[in-house]
Amino acid sequence: MRFDDSVGVLSAGAFAAELSASWIRSLGYRSRIVDVAELAECRVLPKVLVVDGAAASTTLPPLLVHLVKVVVVVDVTDLGAVLPGATVVRDAAGAPAAIRSAITDVLGEGRVRVVITPRELEVMAKYVMGATVKETASAHFVAECTVRTHYRRVTQRYEAAGRPVANKAQLLLAMVADGWLTVDGTVARPAPPDLG
Repeated sequence: MRFDDSVGVLSAGAFAAELSASWIRSLGYRSRIVDVAELAECRVLPKVLVVDGAAASTTLPPLLVHLVKVVVVVDVTDLGAVLPGATVVRDAAGAPAAIRSAITDVLGEGRVRVVITPRELEVMAKYVMGATVKETASAHFVAECTVRTHYRRVTQRYEAAGRPVANKAQLLLAMVADGWLTVDGTVARPAPPDLG
């Protein structure tokens, strides 16, 4: 069994799950949607699990509360049973702050990831994985100066965020840490745009 520094989201509805996961990502944490079967296998568990509804929490393996921080968000009128040992948060005005606090207790303060445009991401993914400026420009049908401009803009954004990168290898690590790329260099599923 392994743990990753993510927040798992369990919800009966796909839209509610995606909405919660997006909100958690906006706080600066990695987030992923999970299901009960995945959690029961205990292969890779998130360190925090946010569960939408008391009913969903009772389907979880009881041992889970001893392994990860389980936060169950319940409707104000919901009087149903909740997984014993879980933190219960009533879906009211203070719920976002309570959920954020529970996540911060386990994972620390979230890091807001540096913004990279889809085109910058596409070009930088090739470049930071070892391609030369010339190879990257040729692969993406852009001028070599465009590759350098993308690199300069992205590194300036990291510097402005207080996370300076001095070379391609450091940029690769920063982009992986922010969830833009996976370790093998493929483009990760981008987070939805911040509409707030």
